[in-house]
Amino acid sequence: MSEERYNDIIKEIESLPQGGITYKKINGKEYAYYQWREDGKQRSRRAKDDELETLTAQIERRKELEAVLKEAGLMAKTKTAKPRKSAEKKTAEKKPAEKKAKSAKTTKAKSAAKAASAAPVAEVEARWFDDESRKSIRHVLLPEAADDGQAEELVAFLLEDAFFGSLTASEREAMAEALTTRMKARMLEDVLHLETKTAKSGCEVFRLHLADGAFEMVVADGKAGTCELYEIKHCSELSSAHCEYLLNDEICDAVAGRYGQITGKFVLYHGKTINVMEAGDRGTMQSVKYWNAEKYLEDLKK
Repeated sequence: MSEERYNDIIKEIESLPQGGITYKKINGKEYAYYQWREDGKQRSRRAKDDELETLTAQIERRKELEAVLKEAGLMAKTKTAKPRKSAEKKTAEKKPAEKKAKSAKTTKAKSAAKAASAAPVAEVEARWFDDESRKSIRHVLLPEAADDGQAEELVAFLLEDAFFGSLTASEREAMAEALTTRMKARMLEDVLHLETKTAKSGCEVFRLHLADGAFEMVVADGKAGTCELYEIKHCSELSSAHCEYLLNDEICDAVAGRYGQITGKFVLYHGKTINVMEAGDRGTMQSVKYWNAEKYLEDLKK
């Protein structure tokens, strides 16, 4: 392969996206995720329908070019690749250590990293209303299928611990129910944060801690000066108890003062979507829209 051809291939490779496309089932629906490594960290975002075909083609093209270099024995480290050096200079710089076989430890580490990259990563940001400077980000490696069965399986495994073995049957049952409910609720919240951040890339998406509770999700549009408030419940019942803070005018007015006019109040849950929201109403059930979480995820793609 000529030096000119080599440099042309390197240039084209560096213009193409790294990583790959993986498909994950979330609440029974299949979604495409684009995953890549950046600054030594695994990154992931949902690939939108209108970009999926082009993105897939670009990734395949990159793989084809890398295969050409590999077959020619010229596989380069893309992004940091430099023009090909002459054969004499390359031979002179080559060290015997380069021929050493990969250690078993290195191979295992790479296998583990490859397995981890098969799952999307969600970054759930949390803020505190009473302290504007306080923020935290929780990195969540979502399972291949974020379903209830996985939470139940994990809780069953935890209950095999010796500590839980010392509890009575009724105590173990109560503990199992509490842990399972909490884990399912957290999994639902993580999925909704990841999908909302992907669909509404121009907005800030975060969990907002209040004095004695939280809005599980706030979507703030800084440019428009508006925000939406969400409570996320792992249940299917329609109850005012599930939108306690959405019905509190004092809390909502305070949030509006910081993040902008409230354009929507929502409860995301497993029940039916109920269109009861009426603009202008305050502190009543009619000011809140109950939205089926799965339907919400589908609507985000539109």
